[in-house]
Amino acid sequence: MSGRNGFGRRDQAVALFWPEHYAEHARAALTRAIYYLRQSLGDGVLVSRGSDEIHLAADMLWCDAVALDAAIDEGRPEDALALYRGELLEGFFVSNAPGFERWVDGERRRLGDTVCRATWSIAEDAERSGDHTLAARWSRWAVDRFPLDEAGVQRLMTALDHAGARAGAVLAYEQFAERVAGELE
Repeated sequence: MSGRNGFGRRDQAVALFWPEHYAEHARAALTRAIYYLRQSLGDGVLVSRGSDEIHLAADMLWCDAVALDAAIDEGRPEDALALYRGELLEGFFVSNAPGFERWVDGERRRLGDTVCRATWSIAEDAERSGDHTLAARWSRWAVDRFPLDEAGVQRLMTALDHAGARAGAVLAYEQFAERVAGELE
C-alpha cells in the first residue's frame, strides 16, 4: 500500500519490520523475506529497481485497500464502500515491529476517514436530492461501522427524522448512549 504510487525503499521496510536488528542483519532478513515472497507469489509480482527499491506489481496482485483508494480517486464512492469490510489487517500482528504497528494504525485511521467521508458524501447527495430514505440508509451504514462517532449519530438521527422514522432516530440515540456508557463505564 505504501508503494502504490511507486517503488518503496528497502530501508523503510527494514525500519518497519526489523528495527531492533543491526543494519546488515536487518537487510539480510529483508533479502530472505523478499526471496520467500518471490518464491510464493511467482515471477513479476515483487519487482526491484536497483538495490534500494521494491514494488508490488499492481497488475499481478490485487489488494482491496488499494482498490478502495482507487475507487475514491476515480469518484466511485459506492464501489469503494462495497470493498470496505472493516479495519485494515484486523487481528493481524507482527511481534517486535513497532514501526509496522504504527504504519498499520495510521493506514487504519486514513482508510477509516476515507470511508467515513465517502459515506457521508453519498448520504448528503441523497439528502439534497430528496431521497431521505437513502440518506438514512447510508447514514446507518456509517454509524454501524463507526459507532462512537457522535456527529455521525446526530446526522443519522437527522436523516431518520427527515425520512419520517422518528422512532428510529430515538433508537439510534439510545443505542449510542448505551455504547458510550459501555465504553466509558
